[in-house]
Amino acid sequence: LELIEEIELFNPDCSPAVLSDQRFVAKLRDHLESLRNHSFSSSVINAAIALTLSHTPDLYYVVEVGGHPDWEIKSQLLPILRRKVGPMRSAMIYQVFVRNFSPHGTLGEVINAFPRLRQLGVDVIYLLPIHPIGKECRKGTLGSPYAISDFRAIDPSLRDGNLSQDPVECFREFLLLAHQQGFKVVMDVVLNHTSPDSVLATKHPEWFIRDNNGKPITRIPAWSDIVMFDWWSKGSFSTELAEELIDTLVMWAKIAIDGFRCDVAPMVPLAFWRQAREAVAKINSQAWWLAETWYVHAARKHRAEGQQVPSHAEVALVFDSIYNHDFFDHWVRMANSSQSDRDEESTRNKLQTWIALDVLQGLNLPVGASRMRFTENHDHERTLATCLDNETKAGAWAAYAAFSDGPWLIYAGQEDCQRKRPNLFETDSIPWTKEFKLQPLFSSMAEIRRAHWQVFCK
Repeated sequence: LELIEEIELFNPDCSPAVLSDQRFVAKLRDHLESLRNHSFSSSVINAAIALTLSHTPDLYYVVEVGGHPDWEIKSQLLPILRRKVGPMRSAMIYQVFVRNFSPHGTLGEVINAFPRLRQLGVDVIYLLPIHPIGKECRKGTLGSPYAISDFRAIDPSLRDGNLSQDPVECFREFLLLAHQQGFKVVMDVVLNHTSPDSVLATKHPEWFIRDNNGKPITRIPAWSDIVMFDWWSKGSFSTELAEELIDTLVMWAKIAIDGFRCDVAPMVPLAFWRQAREAVAKINSQAWWLAETWYVHAARKHRAEGQQVPSHAEVALVFDSIYNHDFFDHWVRMANSSQSDRDEESTRNKLQTWIALDVLQGLNLPVGASRMRFTENHDHERTLATCLDNETKAGAWAAYAAFSDGPWLIYAGQEDCQRKRPNLFETDSIPWTKEFKLQPLFSSMAEIRRAHWQVFCK
């Protein structure tokens, strides 16, 4: 209660500028030290911090505490305290698959779209993997961007003639130009697996799940174009593997990437993600971390197979935002069926059920947790297709996503009412109509979100 009184004293309007006041930071530190000195259990301390955070959703400053061997707050709750809950919590995220974004599939063509993306209201450009793709066991002609052969390289085919000849330098220039336009850039990282012919699978097969002949393999038959790191079987993960991957993340942080979207994050130990965050924070303390979390049925399946897959709530303790995946299938069924449903009461009941499920998921997450909202992405069908070509409904569901708590993602082409999801394995450029029918709506919603960002941090 004293903590909340101090917050109200120093921050009656919940202003980040006031929260940056060192008097508040000093008071908060004193209260935390008092809790520790009185030997309260970690659960009591955690509850106190959670209560504080619930009243200060825009808390930017980290009070570095710890040192006591039994005080678990440093490992468990500092990720929550570190959340950049202001601009990033209300951000519009624009997902780009560079290869299929434009006819030539280059970073330069994404740069050409920067002025329009500024008008759209984009805050963050999220790039699907931009690394070289393995050749062994490739799916399709060009392969999946998630079957990566070298985490520390950039696919040379994405280089633009107007940028540096060196692919990594080309990407550095892309970041510089994006930052000059006011964008943050998040890159997709895939630390659960590589292509079978990757640099790491070749040099360190012992880091992977292997068959009886010692050959790296995948545990999931449908993922036939990758081999999986052996994060789990030894009881603790390989220090050498962790160091290699953390060094890779630090490398990209030094090049000025603003954050990471972490593919199938629950399949990688949370202890690793904590270590990675701490290492990257030394380069960029404001780096943003987004976890792709599982569907409920997928998590259940992996747990039944003996894998230590964490829950959404556990993942949310480590990451700034997670995916809003739990009930996405329910939304798809509702968006499909309600189009032909003539029973108004039935439609209303379905909507109320969906909203109740959405609220339920939020209540089962830690205080301060953030869910990224979307109605389509590279893994899911286009919103327009899901809504059976009803543009009004597609816009309405986009509004539901936009005005829910947390970041809002749109997939490149959604603003142009694209119906076909680009193929991940082939050249399949977006057939832009250039009418951008939903861009005015999206732009207006982004402006409202930006003007009232505190609402989206609750």
